[in-house]
Amino acid sequence: MIDISGDGPNNDGPKVRHVRDHAVAEGITINRLTIQIPGMVSGWEFGDLDRYYVDCVIGGAGAFMIPLRRADQFPSVIKTKVLREIAGPGPSPLVLPAGAQADCLSGEKRRVEEEAWGGEGNP
Repeated sequence: MIDISGDGPNNDGPKVRHVRDHAVAEGITINRLTIQIPGMVSGWEFGDLDRYYVDCVIGGAGAFMIPLRRADQFPSVIKTKVLREIAGPGPSPLVLPAGAQADCLSGEKRRVEEEAWGGEGNP
């Protein structure tokens, strides 16, 4: 099992879908804790981070993603995550409506744009 926590899309290393697909093919499950606390997230503005992680990052038997929206949720979210991993596969705590798939290369594209401009929005 791979556990990932973070506040933005992949912005370094191999393409995220390729790594996810390879891990899932090897029988590895990838779970995610998505941190979206106002004022405590990365400098990148990112639209639907939940959709990105469901479409591009998590995978495998019983994979799940739990969003963290407020700092005071941290203890209960961690408890839910650990209990969920111990208990095994079950219904998803987050159900996303059908819609357009996320751009799984958004982080990589953003990094390339920043490098072209010399860093964090500095032309």
